[in-house]
Amino acid sequence: MEAYRRPVLIVHGDADNVVPIGYSRRAVERYHDARLMEIPGAGHGFNSRDFEKALKRIRQFLTGEDTTTGAIINGVLGCGQNKHPKTEMRSSLTER
Repeated sequence: MEAYRRPVLIVHGDADNVVPIGYSRRAVERYHDARLMEIPGAGHGFNSRDFEKALKRIRQFLTGEDTTTGAIINGVLGCGQNKHPKTEMRSSLTER
């Protein structure tokens, strides 16, 4: 993962009991340029509301409309170990 240099978006529900959210939190620290969108209360399969939020965020990421900056990982501002900032977006946020 460290060798991959393109932007990465990881979308993960924080109530996933199949794949714990910790895997995505660790993965975002290993990629060169990654962002994590945690969906509070979402399990392994998203409900329709969370699915729509995830799709909207994915579209923003893919079209370059992603305006997130800085790094918020587990509520703490910082860049982790990597050169580029990581961003965690909570689905409860309004549009940025």
